Order: sequence, then C-alpha cells, then structure tokens
Amino acid sequence: MKIKIENDLVEFIPEGDESKELGVLWDTIVDCVKFNKKLVPVGEYIPGTTAQARFAIEAEPPPARVTGRAAPGRSAPAPGG
Repeated sequence: MKIKIENDLVEFIPEGDESKELGVLWDTIVDCVKFNKKLVPVGEYIPGTTAQARFAIEAEPPPARVTGRAAPGRSAPAPGG
C-alpha cells in the first residue's frame, strides 16, 4: 500500500489486491470518528527495523461523575445544606 502525506491530508493508495483491506481500514476509521474513539499508537515503529506499525482503538474515557450517594435507608443531603 502506498501512503501519501500532504500537510494534514493522508492518502492510502492500494496496490495489487489491497482494496479490500483499505475498505476495512476505511470503515474502522469512520467508526472511530462516529463513536468518538481514537487510534492510539502501540509500541514503536522504526523504519527499516520494525516490520509493522500498530494502533489500538481507544474510547474516550467517560466524564467523571459526582454522586451524592446516601447510606441505605437515608436520603442524600439537599444541595447547599
């Protein structure tokens, strides 16, 4: 697969029978955007030394929640007092 980078645009050009794999990659990246997930590098990639570049799909962590849980049988205190 040929990869072309121009500023903030990245192009993947399939070579041979790689069209199917590019379709899977496309769907994966589109789903990441759709569901607010990130592709995160795993390990390292060193050209000429490492045979592959690996990425994990990571979801955004849920926002922190503050709960006003009360002990069983009791109600939570009212805000402000």
